[in-house]
Amino acid sequence: MSPITVSVFAGFIIMMLNLNLNGNIVWDTMKNVGGTCKYFASIYIGMSIGRTGIKKLKNNVSSFSAAPIKLVLIPLFAYLIIGKTGFLSDNHLIMFIILCATPSGMSLPIVADIAGVNSAEYASAGVVVSTVLCLFTIPFIAYITQII
Repeated sequence: MSPITVSVFAGFIIMMLNLNLNGNIVWDTMKNVGGTCKYFASIYIGMSIGRTGIKKLKNNVSSFSAAPIKLVLIPLFAYLIIGKTGFLSDNHLIMFIILCATPSGMSLPIVADIAGVNSAEYASAGVVVSTVLCLFTIPFIAYITQII
């Protein structure tokens, strides 16, 4: 159990309970802090590219190998398993698929640290690669799910 796992389960429970939390000071604070993540992620990506270097990033093939699984296969399996069974539908299903198709973000180095993997450079490269590739894979996933 990590903080990431707990937050995913808490979000799933809140979504399933369909609670109306607007106007709640705790909810508003979490929402506003969460809204800053995209800016911190951009800063992190820029710093990671600057620290690692483009040439070294291009030579790191293992960072590219996980991207198709995280950005394409997992969202498609989630759509086929969750969507086709009818467990979620409409906007909830779309939100779930987009969540599955998002890049690994800052959680990848945290999970690598929790797992005891001593290669922060590879984890940072994975963040950069998955974030840049999601610009192409999220529209692709949306297109594929419309066809299926």
